[in-house]
Amino acid sequence: MAFEYFYGREADKFMFIRIPKLMFELEGIKDIPVESKVMYGLLLDRVGLSAENGWHDDKGRVYIIYRIEDAARTLGCSPRKAQEIIRILEEKGLIEKKRQGMGRPNLIYVKNFLTEQHDLPFKNSRTCHSGCVDSAVQDRQDMPANNTNKSNTEISNTDNNPIRLDMQDSEMEERELYKEIVKDNIHYDDLVSEHPLQRDISDQIIDLMVDVMCSTESRIRIGGDEKPRQIVKSVFSKLGQEHIEYVLDCLKKNDKEIRNVRQYLISSLYNAPMTMAAYKVAQNSRRQNNYEYGGWT
Repeated sequence: MAFEYFYGREADKFMFIRIPKLMFELEGIKDIPVESKVMYGLLLDRVGLSAENGWHDDKGRVYIIYRIEDAARTLGCSPRKAQEIIRILEEKGLIEKKRQGMGRPNLIYVKNFLTEQHDLPFKNSRTCHSGCVDSAVQDRQDMPANNTNKSNTEISNTDNNPIRLDMQDSEMEERELYKEIVKDNIHYDDLVSEHPLQRDISDQIIDLMVDVMCSTESRIRIGGDEKPRQIVKSVFSKLGQEHIEYVLDCLKKNDKEIRNVRQYLISSLYNAPMTMAAYKVAQNSRRQNNYEYGGWT
């Protein structure tokens, strides 16, 4: 069977299952069989869907429902093999099952192993220069003028800076870890290469995303609403390069006064996966209308 070659960034059209890179590096986890690591990635993907659908218990913990039969079908193995693969994750504490009884499927909690690690390995850190949604208006905070059409907007002083000076080493390590994860997710090198004039604001957006993902608050303000932290964190963990480019474009094109840049960016990032598609459709529609209006039909 002959398949086509990839050209340019055609590979980006595929949906991917993400397996945390640290699963291949952390002691106590890296020795887990590859099948179980793949299963963890599959379950992690389901966590994002559950979060979007509001599947969480009374403590705000997101759960999923994933039957053995579903796992076997996805992995192309027998139910017995799938059960063994999942059992390894359960023994390692990476997932937790809660029985519902009465013939109903188990609830599965996928555990965040980052919170259990205090001696995480790190590669040498690279040099860190660290939307269209309704503006989250709170305290007045004017955006400073610059010569890059808003691309160097300062956001670090728009709220009380959440980066505390009394952080413990483990907290700093967690921040650095999440920063590496975010940079990897958004293809940071490609982003700054394609948008060099917006590097500063891109770095500040990364720091803002890390702030949110490392927040200890139970709820995070998105526009006028308070969202559970884990749901916001789940959304932020899935943001890619195209979402950041979209937010940068919205910020650049925005001609309204933004009173609280930090809240505006948090809201824009959170809503980017939902609003980006509609934004592109509207753009294409405008182009088509302009094309027809120009007498080419």
